[in-house]
Amino acid sequence: MSAMPPLADLPLETLCEVVRAARGASPMRYTPRQQECLAAIARLRAAGHIPRVLYGGAMGGGKSWLLCALAVQTCEQTPGSRIYLCRRESVVFKRTTLQVIMQDVDIMSRVGWRHHVSDQYFAHTNGSRIDYGGLADNADREKIKSLNLSCAGVDEASEVDQISARLLESRVGRVAAAAGTEWVLYVSNPEPCWLQSEYVDKRLDGRAYVQALPSDNPHLGDAYIAHLRNTYADAPELLQAYLHGVWGAIGAHDRVYEPSVLLAATRQQPVLGTPVWGVDVARYGDDRTVIYECSGTRTRRVAEWRRRDTRKTADEIERLYYAAEDDRPACIAVDDCGVGGGVVDNLRAAGLPVRAVNVAEAAEDSERYHNLRAEYAFRLRALLNSGKLCLPDDEELRIDLAAMRYSVRHGRIIIERKDELKARIGRSPDRADALTLAVCAAHEVGAMAYGARAAASRDEDKRVVAFEPPRVIGDRIVSPGIIVRPVGMPSVYREERKLAYGD
Repeated sequence: MSAMPPLADLPLETLCEVVRAARGASPMRYTPRQQECLAAIARLRAAGHIPRVLYGGAMGGGKSWLLCALAVQTCEQTPGSRIYLCRRESVVFKRTTLQVIMQDVDIMSRVGWRHHVSDQYFAHTNGSRIDYGGLADNADREKIKSLNLSCAGVDEASEVDQISARLLESRVGRVAAAAGTEWVLYVSNPEPCWLQSEYVDKRLDGRAYVQALPSDNPHLGDAYIAHLRNTYADAPELLQAYLHGVWGAIGAHDRVYEPSVLLAATRQQPVLGTPVWGVDVARYGDDRTVIYECSGTRTRRVAEWRRRDTRKTADEIERLYYAAEDDRPACIAVDDCGVGGGVVDNLRAAGLPVRAVNVAEAAEDSERYHNLRAEYAFRLRALLNSGKLCLPDDEELRIDLAAMRYSVRHGRIIIERKDELKARIGRSPDRADALTLAVCAAHEVGAMAYGARAAASRDEDKRVVAFEPPRVIGDRIVSPGIIVRPVGMPSVYREERKLAYGD
């Protein structure tokens, strides 16, 4: 048998094959925290689940590298594997995660791999394949519907809506040749989204959460951590999230509501007052009609349903109104945008105290807010931040509120579009919209009452000031959130009736 010639004498193509063979035989080198994530996958698989794991936390924790390395390793070790890797948008995946798999994992230096660039997949000679792309548009979804996958991974999963993630998960476990090696891996920085409720807060069956920290990554060093500290020195909530990997820390950067404030509001003891309802109307599709009530400082969800026309929705609201008996709302504020107008007309014809609200209209303080929607959101924010409003233990409501973002354009506050928020959290924020209507309508019609003295009597003619010192407007004494009426005066003034009842 002839001896192999010196490497220096080999043709370039042959030399590359030798290097690939050597690299292909080498195992991936995972950090201890990344190994903890792999162990979580193994534990869930041993318990009979297709593992769904969130490897999430701080910047620089090696999250994207783990996702790419695990995909490559799974394909090399299990012939016939079929994996889909993605981010929300395919174009972003190509600029970011694809570079990790090409450069950091260096997939093309490992033996057996070919990159089919135009069709967006890597193929291995053992029959395994890694497809990549996005989850956001219809073309991506149609592609996923046709895939039979053994594994799937989503980078920066907080950007992906829950419905699209469920679609991807439904395609996993459909490759017989790779049975027993399945996994679904989400990697993400901490952001308010559906991942927090399923993986961090509740830890549902078949799921696991492993926190990623930059201190776990030996390739970064102290200089990177010092850089993060300097970058976010004036934003402690961002430092908590991106350095310490704390989910729920982000709230004040561009969020309307801080998660910590929302959580604190669920622990307060409410003070009851006159009920007011807020109604966010939907007809068909996945959106819901939701009724929230504000009664003093207490808020609660009254009802919700799907797929009813405006006539049936109005009939159901009327039924709930009369069923409330002594706790009937003084005002029913209905979102008048779109299909809500039909509900308003039907309730008005039925003689109910309905008030139409179009949040797209100009704000009262038009110099500060882009529209009424932004003004209402910040009124609710002020009440929550001051501790003068109680929220129910409604996890979906908290996520809806915590995910809401705002920006400042031309000196005015604007809330992100509803479809943008819906895409990020995987559903329409119907509960948050109904709550906001209820609270702001209650504030405007003078139905909110604060403090033990205000709660002592439900008789509107005997209410006393318990929130702030009142001021005189004409012949009325008014304080924020509660109208103080002198004994012997009518319980409802003409101006209030016009505002609450629309007549």
